[in-house]
Amino acid sequence: MSIGQSYQSYILPDDKCYDWTITAEKLHGISRDFLKVHGRNAKDVASELYKFGRGRVFTSDHINDHIWMKKLFESAGLSSLQIEYAPMVDLVADEHADECIKAREEVDKICAKTHAALDDAKYTMLEYQIYYELVTNKLVLQNAMGEQSRQSFSVPEQNN
Repeated sequence: MSIGQSYQSYILPDDKCYDWTITAEKLHGISRDFLKVHGRNAKDVASELYKFGRGRVFTSDHINDHIWMKKLFESAGLSSLQIEYAPMVDLVADEHADECIKAREEVDKICAKTHAALDDAKYTMLEYQIYYELVTNKLVLQNAMGEQSRQSFSVPEQNN
């Protein structure tokens, strides 16, 4: 997998990795019976994610995703030390918090959160892309305004 590709897999619940609770069923809309039929071994999924994510930053919309990923890697005997986790909010500079809020509002107009992993990842990616565009546009505008300010306050050269 490379950047820009998507990956999704259902994981077969087990007591070692994680227990798919009634709360999880309701939140994600995926039954334990469905996972028993369509789920894959947690170690196989963790190995694929680990190979893809090593040296990259995993981001998400909720801290529970990071806790879950760490638990998944550890249950498969993989160290999560080479995987960096950062909630979206941690990637946002304080001076650009307004752009982050605007980006989330824009994404909410386009799509709804489903709590399905791939859909949430696409939501977060779209949110970050919009945030990046807003911040880039803001910085370009600030730079242009700064250039205009410097030009308007410069003293014209006098010919002697």
